Amino acid sequence: MNLHQFRQILVTTLLLPLILLLLLALVLAWQIQRTLREQQLIDHTDRVTAQLNEMERLVVDQETGLRGYQLTRDPTTLEPSQSAEGSLHLAFDRLLTLVRDDPDQLRRLRQIRDGHELWMGFAGKVLDNLRAGRMFGDTALDLSGAQLMAGLRTQVAAMTQIEVKRRDQEVRSTNLRVRTLMTILLASSIGIGFFLGIFTQRNLKKVSNAFRTSLDEEHQRANELFESRQWLQTTLESIGDALIACDGHRRVDLMNPVAQELTGWKLEEAQGKSLEEVFRTVDEVSREPVVSPGAEGKGLAATNHSLLIAKDGTEYLIDQSAAPIRGANGEVAGLVLVFRDVTGLRRREAALMANEKLAVAGRLAASIAHEIHNPLDSVANLHYLMTHESDAAQQQRYLAMAQQELNRTLQISRAMLGLYREPKAPVEVDLRELLESVLLLVDRRLKDQSVAVDRRLASSAAIQGFPGELRQVFTNLITNAAEAAGPGGRVQILLEASSPADSRPGATVTITDSGPGVSEGNQAKLFQPFFTTKGEQGTGLGLWVSQGIVEKHGGKIALTNSTDPALHGAAVRVSLPALGPPLAPTGSYRSQQLS
Repeated sequence: MNLHQFRQILVTTLLLPLILLLLLALVLAWQIQRTLREQQLIDHTDRVTAQLNEMERLVVDQETGLRGYQLTRDPTTLEPSQSAEGSLHLAFDRLLTLVRDDPDQLRRLRQIRDGHELWMGFAGKVLDNLRAGRMFGDTALDLSGAQLMAGLRTQVAAMTQIEVKRRDQEVRSTNLRVRTLMTILLASSIGIGFFLGIFTQRNLKKVSNAFRTSLDEEHQRANELFESRQWLQTTLESIGDALIACDGHRRVDLMNPVAQELTGWKLEEAQGKSLEEVFRTVDEVSREPVVSPGAEGKGLAATNHSLLIAKDGTEYLIDQSAAPIRGANGEVAGLVLVFRDVTGLRRREAALMANEKLAVAGRLAASIAHEIHNPLDSVANLHYLMTHESDAAQQQRYLAMAQQELNRTLQISRAMLGLYREPKAPVEVDLRELLESVLLLVDRRLKDQSVAVDRRLASSAAIQGFPGELRQVFTNLITNAAEAAGPGGRVQILLEASSPADSRPGATVTITDSGPGVSEGNQAKLFQPFFTTKGEQGTGLGLWVSQGIVEKHGGKIALTNSTDPALHGAAVRVSLPALGPPLAPTGSYRSQQLS
């Protein structure tokens, strides 16, 4: 027996009883529905009969009260008649509602109401005679009233008799239907049970024979499946990313070993606990608690700059992302949270930034050495002239010239050291002075390349920041612009004390070159690490590092092609807010320790 035949037998064995039971259930439901309808008819008949009896009682009360008053002239004997009058109107209204679908009974009820109104007229005449002081009644009038009351009772009795007969018929019909239903159920159950027994026995024999034949094969497959599951479980446990799975109530259900190690929670301890209790995260900078991914079932994009606080208080810098597990009707049935420890990655990025900083300094070393060598040669020559000069005035002139050259040397060395020395907290930075110092460092290189620099620097543009890092940014951008402009090219440096793109007060530096510009395809890649358009001469880290430093200062950097006809190359715009970067977090982990 192949798999298709086995499935066919299994489906038939399961579906046939279900179909027969469904048919039996439909017949049963149909019979029950009819029985319920007949029971509703019986209840309706009972309500009509009860209202007719109530109406007959009220009519008798009216007649009795009138006769008593005729005999006794006591007004209290009229109270039952008067109270019954209002109730009779309600009884007539209820009966009209109950028999509105029965034309014959509705016609009889209207006749009864008309007869009662005639009798009420008779009663009014009797009361008028009695109140007028007539001691003896009108015999003809009394006889007419008696006939009216007799006819009224006869009509009510006729309606009641019809309802009683109708109820008896409905009860007999219901009892017969119940007996029929029980007979059908008993016969159907016996027949279906006998048929299903034979049918199931035949199919089970087929399945049993097929099972005996394939038992060894299935046993071998089970062993292979067990080995495969063990291999898969080992593979999942060896995944480097941490994983936490939660149920629909955000309670932990599964954790892989990496997640247990990072959170400090064993799976047995964490199962059943809320995700927020096991996975505690705070913002890397503000130390404010971070809402766990997937809250409210919303979009679950990756989030960075979070610190995971383990059970023992250890902190890890992590990247995290989450994805919902949804049920068939779209509701969130669970959550899978994936995160990784990026502390080492952050350290490596910091190391790359430091290496790029050293590379920038190395590229400037030859130019700076030449810049320092020239004034030192001048100082040596002036010292030689001073030793052989007897004129004191001339000696003072040589001394002033030597001091000027030494001051230039000190200025260059201080600018060079500014690439390394860095304060622990943001300080006030004069961007004009900073750009002047950078241009001093790259002056020799610009002259060697015959690149003209157009300086348009605002007189006052101060921000809060780290001057060494900002020197590195503008050194990279100016040297890139000079290389793009080529020999005989131009570079424009524009410093404006204005508001950056996000409307905060600060400053904007725009560096534009006269080179060929950057293609649209490369513009989106230039700020990616290790992407370079300089071939083997570039590291691909300069713009990536510069972007990281600018964003650290709360600013933005963008590269586009210039629309100025005189400078038709690339234009790099750096916007820096006046407040600068935030202070470092106060926890045990600090981003400064990675730099």
